[in-house]
This record gives sequence, structure tokens and C-alpha cells, in this order.
Amino acid sequence: MTTTLLLIVLAVIVIMMFSMIAFISKMYQKVPQGQAIIRSGMGGNIVSFSGMIAAPVIHQTEKIDISIKKIQVLCTGQNAILCKDHIMANMEVNFFVRINPDEMSVTKVAQSIGTKKTFDESAIQDLFESQFTTAVRDTALQFTFNEIYRNQDDFRHKALASLGTDLNGFVLDDCGILQLSKSN
Repeated sequence: MTTTLLLIVLAVIVIMMFSMIAFISKMYQKVPQGQAIIRSGMGGNIVSFSGMIAAPVIHQTEKIDISIKKIQVLCTGQNAILCKDHIMANMEVNFFVRINPDEMSVTKVAQSIGTKKTFDESAIQDLFESQFTTAVRDTALQFTFNEIYRNQDDFRHKALASLGTDLNGFVLDDCGILQLSKSN
């Protein structure tokens, strides 16, 4: 009788342990590379870059894309850029932005544009296009066409410097001139 009771108690304990392990593993949410997860609710906002436990009803989780995004600035034809020597230039410049992988930057971006928009490259393009176009135009006014053509690195550094590095939680990584020609 005692052996049977002991076996029943042991079986109940084993079943409860497996149930707890299954329940906890169901609540654990992993994060793929290039993303972060934000948990809000009880305990405040918490950002993780690997994974976390989120209890249903108590917590809400959202994933945010922190990978590099390309912002294309295309200034051709009617929108050509004026250089210092009054030559109109067709220019295509790509800028590369990402969300800084720290809790403050991720939270700032999530609060300002929302987490879903970080996965949409066209939304990011819309967010920065006018600011980056202005930087390219302002920087081009400091160079002649030939200076831009010969010293693209100088142009690139000045354009990056004019924008700064912190853009409301986003970080400007780099830029590159893809196309440069005189406009008709």
C-alpha cells in the first residue's frame, strides 16, 4: 500500500514537473538575428536581443527589426543637384541606417514609429528620404562637380557629418554614391 502511494505521489510530481517545463518553454520567445523583442506589461518595458519569458495576459511582446536598411536618394532630371560650380548633377546615393542595439534606442524607435514599420523598408525610406536628400543637396553645394567625381570619399564624409549619427534611435552607418553624371 505505501509503495503504491509512493509511486502515485512520485508520478504526480514527475507529471507536474513536465507540465511546468512545457508551460515555461511555451512562454519563452526567441528572437532571430537582426531583431529584438520588447515586452511590456507587468514589470515595465524590457528589451531583449536573444529571448525572454512572456506570460500571456500579463505581458505583451512585439518584435522590432534592428537590421541595416537602405535609404535611396535619387536626384536626377528635374531634381538634379546643383554643385558649387553651377553644374547640375544627376546623383544616386544610398544611405544605410539601423537601430542601435541598445535598450534606449530600441524603445525610442518603438515609441516614435512603432515596431511594425521597422520591418517595412518603404516606411523607413519615407521617414528619412527628405532629410537625406537635403543633406546631399547641401553637401553638393560645397563641391564642384569634378571634386565630387574625384573625391567621393570627401563628399561621403561631409554628407554623413551633416546628418550626424543618431537619428531618433536609428544610427547612420554609411553612404555611397552609386551614380554620378552631369545633367542635361
